[in-house]
Amino acid sequence: MLALAVLGGAVLGSCGDDQTGQPGIPAVDFTPRLVVTVADDELTASLGARGEGDPAVSADPARLPEGSVMELRFDGPGEQRVVGYLTPPGAEPADLDDPEVATPAPLVDTGVQREGDVVTVALTAPGTLELSPLDEPDRTLTIEVTAEG
Repeated sequence: MLALAVLGGAVLGSCGDDQTGQPGIPAVDFTPRLVVTVADDELTASLGARGEGDPAVSADPARLPEGSVMELRFDGPGEQRVVGYLTPPGAEPADLDDPEVATPAPLVDTGVQREGDVVTVALTAPGTLELSPLDEPDRTLTIEVTAEG
């Protein structure tokens, strides 16, 4: 009987909190600090629910600290796809039109979206993020992702 009680205590003890250091679902907050609206003719930034009252977050100019969540909300007709390239602090942006230079992989690629779709992005590194529709690279929204600290 004592062996059964010890075994039961060991099994119940292993059902405690996860000690791996990984956040559980309740610990992750995907409420955006910044919201980018993708309309037919423009990309605009506005404060998200977590960005209101936060001096580190701005919509004009668009700015938020690394470790933040932003949402891209699609509000235009038809299908749209947005890509975003992050340039680290102090670096020059890659010339995406230069055939001599390898094109970097985009940090953000929403895939094809339609009106009403929302894409959530977690920004984990500082730099300058240039967002633009895939088929209109000249229509850009620049977001400064600042170092937390």
